[in-house]
Amino acid sequence: MQKTIPQLADEYGVHPTRISNWKKQFLENISSVFENKENNAEKTYQKARITIQLVSESQKTSVFVKEHFSRGS
Repeated sequence: MQKTIPQLADEYGVHPTRISNWKKQFLENISSVFENKENNAEKTYQKARITIQLVSESQKTSVFVKEHFSRGS
C-alpha cells in the first residue's frame, strides 16, 4: 500500500512540504544514484590521500616549530 504525503508526514512528524521537497530533490538527482561508483571511489580515495598528506605536513611543521622555539628559550 502506497501512502500519501500527508500520511507520511503524520507518521514521521514532519511537515508535508518537507516530504514534497525531499521527493523533488531526489527525483532531480536520481541519476547520481546510478553514476559510476568506481569513479566516485577513486575520487574519495584521492581526497583521503590529500587529507592525510596535509595532516602529516601540518604535524611535521608543528614539531619543527616546537623544536625551534624550545631551542631558542
